[in-house]
Amino acid sequence: MSSHHFYSSLPALERLLDLADPACYMAVPKSWYIIVADVVKSTDAIAVGRYKDVNLIGASAIIAVVNVVKPVEIPFVFGGDGASFAIPPTLLAASREALLCVQQLAQTNFNLNLRIGIVPVEHITSQSELKIAKLRITPNCSQACFLGGGMTYATRLVKTNPLYRIEAPAQTGAADLTGLECRWQDIHSPHGHTISLIVDGTASSTVDETCYQEVLRTIEQIYGSPENYHPITQEFLKLSFSPKNLRAETKARSPRRRDRPYYLLKIFLENILGTLLMVFK
Repeated sequence: MSSHHFYSSLPALERLLDLADPACYMAVPKSWYIIVADVVKSTDAIAVGRYKDVNLIGASAIIAVVNVVKPVEIPFVFGGDGASFAIPPTLLAASREALLCVQQLAQTNFNLNLRIGIVPVEHITSQSELKIAKLRITPNCSQACFLGGGMTYATRLVKTNPLYRIEAPAQTGAADLTGLECRWQDIHSPHGHTISLIVDGTASSTVDETCYQEVLRTIEQIYGSPENYHPITQEFLKLSFSPKNLRAETKARSPRRRDRPYYLLKIFLENILGTLLMVFK
């Protein structure tokens, strides 16, 4: 179970409600590492309208790591302004280098500081529990879910203890961001409102389980099935042709300024083709 195939061998849960059952989770191997990457002062950047830049750097961290560890499946969580990963020791060095490349990209092209930290799982489990489950979202996509407070503890260590942080050297290579795209128009809620709800059960595990199950059941009672309250629907997905909306992807995928007009033209042509394919199904 401590091999790098630990996560891919986990059985995928089929129901969202199963995530509220602690019995569905397994302990993350103690030989593994948690990597935390987050944009420093992201709240300030978002306040001045740079939320797409912040989101893109967080997504870039995920893409860079996923590409460098292929074909091994690894668990990660997207936090909007960054991401957290559980990494086996055999893939730690490659993941570290990929994130250092993204760190340099964030600083050079976006003037954002991407903080990166690595925490051994055994340092976490001596103070907090760290378990994982896998929820099947679609036939080809699963979402990692963590339980026990270990990921929060790792994030706090990286933010407060410099010993866990790493910095990019003066020169690094380019991250492989193949697959990174940011080409859609803003999506408005089909129901007129969007709710983000964070529930943190802080009592015993028995109370936590009951609390989370009750919250999920109540959401279903109010909104119906996940298909009914999902904020994104196919009919509202429209490709963007605004250079402003396409700027973030262009800067990330085409670091050299002289190449950006050609990359932007490439996006325009691909979006025209994509729109025609979707219109005519």
